[in-house]
Amino acid sequence: MKKLRGSLAAKLAAILLFSVLAVTGLFSLLGTFYLSDSGAYTLGYENAAARAVEGLAENYSYDVGHAAIRGILRPQYANTNYRYTVLTADGKELASTYAGEKPLWTGETEVAPNVGQEIEDPDPSAEAPRAGVTVRLYNYETGQTHVFDSLAESEQWRRENSVLVRGYVLAELPCADDFAQELYLLKALYTYRAALPVCACASLLLGILLFVFLLAAAGHRDASDTVTPGFLDKMPFDLFTLLMVTLGFFPVAFFSSTGLERNLAGYVAAAALLVMEGLLVLLYCMSTAVRIKLRTLWRDCLVSRLWRWCVGLVRRGFALVGKGLRALPLLWRWALLLAGLLFAEFLVLLLFDGEGAILWLLHALLLCPALLYGIWCLRRLRLGAEALAAGRLDYRVETKGLPPELKEHAEALNHIREGLNTAVSERMKAEHFQSKLITNVSHDIKTPLTSLVNYVDLLEREELDNPRAQEYLEVLARQSARLKKLLDDLIEASKASTGVLPVHREVCALDVLLDQCAGEYAERMRQAELEPVIAKPAEPLTILADGRHMWRIVDNLLGNIVKYAQPGTRVYLSLAREGNRAVLTFRNISRAPLNLSGEELMERFVRGDSARTGEGSGLGLAIVRSLTQLQGGEMSLAVDGDLFKVVLQFELNEQKSYGYRQISVNSCHCEK
Repeated sequence: MKKLRGSLAAKLAAILLFSVLAVTGLFSLLGTFYLSDSGAYTLGYENAAARAVEGLAENYSYDVGHAAIRGILRPQYANTNYRYTVLTADGKELASTYAGEKPLWTGETEVAPNVGQEIEDPDPSAEAPRAGVTVRLYNYETGQTHVFDSLAESEQWRRENSVLVRGYVLAELPCADDFAQELYLLKALYTYRAALPVCACASLLLGILLFVFLLAAAGHRDASDTVTPGFLDKMPFDLFTLLMVTLGFFPVAFFSSTGLERNLAGYVAAAALLVMEGLLVLLYCMSTAVRIKLRTLWRDCLVSRLWRWCVGLVRRGFALVGKGLRALPLLWRWALLLAGLLFAEFLVLLLFDGEGAILWLLHALLLCPALLYGIWCLRRLRLGAEALAAGRLDYRVETKGLPPELKEHAEALNHIREGLNTAVSERMKAEHFQSKLITNVSHDIKTPLTSLVNYVDLLEREELDNPRAQEYLEVLARQSARLKKLLDDLIEASKASTGVLPVHREVCALDVLLDQCAGEYAERMRQAELEPVIAKPAEPLTILADGRHMWRIVDNLLGNIVKYAQPGTRVYLSLAREGNRAVLTFRNISRAPLNLSGEELMERFVRGDSARTGEGSGLGLAIVRSLTQLQGGEMSLAVDGDLFKVVLQFELNEQKSYGYRQISVNSCHCEK
């Protein structure tokens, strides 16, 4: 179906077949209605033929009757299959062309003179019968005017001057006139009277199916789902509608003015007109379908563009007015608003009540100062709140001149300032104490720990004959190294969380960092039976970050993956751009069940291995989060069953930099 939908040949074939079905179905439907109206399905062919020529024969009879009233008694319609006899009101024969031939249809038509009537009534309000009425009849047939004293006399004159026309349509049809063509059409349709309804229904159903196919295929150029607009589809929809209506109106207007003859040429012209109009309608519907698929039906209209332009103009106008008002102080803004409202109210009162305008003026002189004073007090409170929000803890709200309720509010703001000062002082003391504690404890612990590590190293150089002593020494060396790493991680995590860790931001390329780290861990991943899968964009993504901290972040994450990932699985390392942010994602399958949430795993001394039998300290993810936040980034961790996913987001460095620094995994610092 997709191949047919995108095939140009299939569309052209469908359009051609649709046109044929439209003409066939329409003529079949019209033929069915024609036969039904003439009674061919119920009365038989003879009666249907008589009804088919009845209307045309009556028109001929009217023409003959009016000619006789005008005094024209020469034979009419000599070369046709129509015959007639004209009689007066009293039965006297005036003219006749009927010679006793066998008729197909016979009918009598009474024809009255074509007159204009004018009535002069001295008492129009009187009810009938009326006396003294003068009736003037203007005979359009002869050009004479007749005057009567009553309506009855005028009606009597009409009856006396009317004629009766007996019309006949010959059964043999010796002449090829309109009657012969009408009966020829009736006979042809009557022959296929049973097939016409079936053909009409079949054409309708197939036409609907082809129409639906063409609407579905509109805009498709190949087997894909991509919709490509054509030249007409790019035209504004209202302009396109006007063009289609114009193209469809002129042919109809031309044929309406010239008329279609009821012969073979006329039927061919009618069929061509129907095909052309149908193709225009089909083209319009297909273009509308393309616009609906692309959702541009209303958006690309000239009316829609004009509307959006007007709305944008109004918005810009309001924005300029609002910007100008916001530039004014609060007191002046309210003063202008109040002045405008009072002036409008004054104009209304001045127009409808002049005396009330004087009272309003006195009322305004008393109300305006009170409102402006209240606004001035509120402005003082707002300035104080803005100062506190901006961190100006030395700002104090002046309470002099404020009413009691607003004075209490100002004093409350001042108390908030004092409370914030106290909280900030306590926080600074706590951070200073924490920093000193970290420094002192690290120094006090590192000194004996360094001695312990050194003596263990000296003992390892000595030759120990006792195997158990050698085993104890190995345990002692391993645990002292672990204790040293734990102490280093704890100090670094504390410094990162308190913000005392120095950050030297430089332009770093994340794609280069990802490649270097993957290369550094390639051997370790191979030994752990892990397959790294790296995905990154073609364009380089650079951020402003500290190279040492970025390496520590990636090193901790890859180290966790090597230690805790399920062997024989893939590790996905992806780098992507989302808006103005670079997103670095690490995904792997955990070897042990993860029974903690992402937030719990990022806490200190928490590991997914609840048995705590591994070598980790539980500080790796906490350090990663602290270092990420320290550089202005965001870290999120998601756990879905055994899937472990870490997402790092950093603001991109939008400035073009071709000599950016790359992170070296060997020296852990940025270098040229």
